Amino acid sequence: KRKRMGHTVLNAESSRSHSVFNIRLVQAPTDSQGENVVQDRQNITVSQLSLVDLAGSERSSRTKNTGVRLREAGNINNSLMTLRTCLEYLRENQLSASNGLAPKKVPYRDSKITHMFKNYFDGEGQVSMIVCINPRIEDYDENMQVMKFAEMTQEVQIARATPMKQDLGLTPGRRKANKLFKIAVNNLNELGIPEAKDLEVDVGLVYSLGADFPAYEMDSPEAQIKIRELMHYLEQRIEKRKKLRANLDIKCDSFRQMLMNLDRDNLQLRTELASLKAVYKQERDRSAALEKKVRIHESSIDVLNNTLSKQERQIEELTFKLNEKENMLTQKEHEKEKQKKKFSSKLAVESDKNKREFELKLREQRAKLQERMRIKDEKLRLVSNILQSEELPSLPRSQSSENILNEKDRGAYTVRTEVSSVPATRTDIYATPRHGAAAANNRHRRSRSAGDKWLEHRAANPVPLGTIMQPYLKNRKSVTKLTDMKELTAHGTTKYCLVSQDADTDGDVETKLYKGNVIPTCGGGAQVVFNDVECLKQKSPVHSPTRK
Repeated sequence: KRKRMGHTVLNAESSRSHSVFNIRLVQAPTDSQGENVVQDRQNITVSQLSLVDLAGSERSSRTKNTGVRLREAGNINNSLMTLRTCLEYLRENQLSASNGLAPKKVPYRDSKITHMFKNYFDGEGQVSMIVCINPRIEDYDENMQVMKFAEMTQEVQIARATPMKQDLGLTPGRRKANKLFKIAVNNLNELGIPEAKDLEVDVGLVYSLGADFPAYEMDSPEAQIKIRELMHYLEQRIEKRKKLRANLDIKCDSFRQMLMNLDRDNLQLRTELASLKAVYKQERDRSAALEKKVRIHESSIDVLNNTLSKQERQIEELTFKLNEKENMLTQKEHEKEKQKKKFSSKLAVESDKNKREFELKLREQRAKLQERMRIKDEKLRLVSNILQSEELPSLPRSQSSENILNEKDRGAYTVRTEVSSVPATRTDIYATPRHGAAAANNRHRRSRSAGDKWLEHRAANPVPLGTIMQPYLKNRKSVTKLTDMKELTAHGTTKYCLVSQDADTDGDVETKLYKGNVIPTCGGGAQVVFNDVECLKQKSPVHSPTRK
């Protein structure tokens, strides 16, 4: 009734826990009269038979268990794994005992099922296991593991403890004698003999020649019946005496024979002891002589060992010196290779840097040329429109433009951003063409009461800085791409910082922070005027400065 069952994908009724059914048999001795049970626990013998139904191991990939079912399957698999581990430890201890090694501690307490039956595995009982398998192709892997486990358990042999039989020094068979005595008393009570109630229970050894003498008082000289009864009683008594005498003679002869055998064995053992003492004395003298030779040889071996140790120390010293020389040569070679790699890396860095600079200049020249061509095309288009139309058309204002100067210029770096409105569709509004940056006041100053707000422009994955002095921008916002003008004008941004990381001539990372003020323009946009460059760089104190 208490067994837990559940439904899984593989089984309609699956055991969700191990089940144990214990049968205990208690045996207690009776008192000297064989009537009452002794209540002393030390004299009680308890035998137990445990029937254990182990739940089978499960794979969650096959049963598709989740939630409580998955937790139950995990508990079942853990307990079965602990049982397997305990049996493997018992097998290893059995092998180590034969090889004279120290046994390992068996982890019985890792699971309730193994801790419950610890005494059985320690030799105080006997364990028999019945393996149940399902001969299906889908269960081949599980069946193989179970069969290997069963084969391993057959190899485990444990020394069984010898049971101690309790002997209280009481007469055996006293309970049966007490039972027969009570039956006899009941029979006498049924016959109407009142003296039967006063009889005391006596289950000691019975050794007598028979019942009491019959009444032999004679009232007349013709009491033939009493004489015959007395003669019959005496004949039975004489016959019983002869039987007891014969039994006594047999026991005496048996005891005498046993005593003679013991005496003969004692004499033989004494003779063997004397011979063994003589052999022991010879072996002791021989051992003393061998020990003397051993001491002589040990002294010579000590001398040879001292000489050998001196030679080994000399060899070790020479080997140490040789290793030092080899290490020095290896270190020189490593330094040479390191210098070679360093110069190669420097050369590669310089070439890459020059290549990037040339490419940047080329892109700048191309951009300038394209801008000039665009302006010329725009002028030509305007002139053509003026010539073709009678009225002067309005010039559409250019959208947001950026002009970022080269980072190597050490002057004032300026980034201008201007936003223009979409031109009207009417052609009767005349406007003069405007080119260049929007008008801005470079002397613009914010109120001192308003705090600075920084816009930090950095790479998506910057290299971590290892310098003690770290950039600190209070009240900042970091971006990786500056594509929208609102990033500069929104939220009251007053400062702009561009973080650039490049490799220097030594191959180390050099971080530059280009700082500038964000100044609003008359077109509603903003421009950045760079006014400071901060460099963060680390150098090794061991290496000499790079020669140019």
